[in-house]
Amino acid sequence: MKMVFSLNLFSLLVLIGIVNCSPIQELYWRRLPHKIEGLKGTFLKLALPKEISDGIEKIEISEFYVSILKEDKESLIKKRILINPNRNLSFWNLWFSNLHYIFPAGCELDIPIPEGENLYEIHLGAYRVPGGYYTYLETSVNLKPNESLRLTLYVKGRSLNPTADGIRGSENLLKNRIGLKVTIEQNPSTEELNVCKFE
Repeated sequence: MKMVFSLNLFSLLVLIGIVNCSPIQELYWRRLPHKIEGLKGTFLKLALPKEISDGIEKIEISEFYVSILKEDKESLIKKRILINPNRNLSFWNLWFSNLHYIFPAGCELDIPIPEGENLYEIHLGAYRVPGGYYTYLETSVNLKPNESLRLTLYVKGRSLNPTADGIRGSENLLKNRIGLKVTIEQNPSTEELNVCKFE
């Protein structure tokens, strides 16, 4: 009896240890890209510039960290699923690396999304850039056929009385003033874009 109890306790401790590993704690629908069915020419468009400047400071970027989540309206818990472009990565690369979040600067992401009203959560940052930045946006948009959601990076104005924190420094630093704004635009009939290409 004592041996069975010890074995069960050991099994329970191993299971708790596995569940506490950070990759396993993460919810799969926020980690693995999902394909959205029934799309009709509506897109989420995000230009990824090679540099961001306010005339005083400049951040040069070669790669971006991008995570775009869409609320799954079919789900009872309204979970948010990852809709980053599918790059045909293996399960191991998707689960244990960040390759599906990393995109080159100097191009535009065009991600097919459904028409109608949907909620999106966007996380965007400079990848491996000293003094880089991170910005976040949550937005709900209602797209009609042949419309696209355009996300644009912009630099917020300086504060007259800036606050400071121990980690990020002054809120007037360029990295703390980068934001995302949303516009809805008609899809042009012909468009030549530098769309991001993946290996």
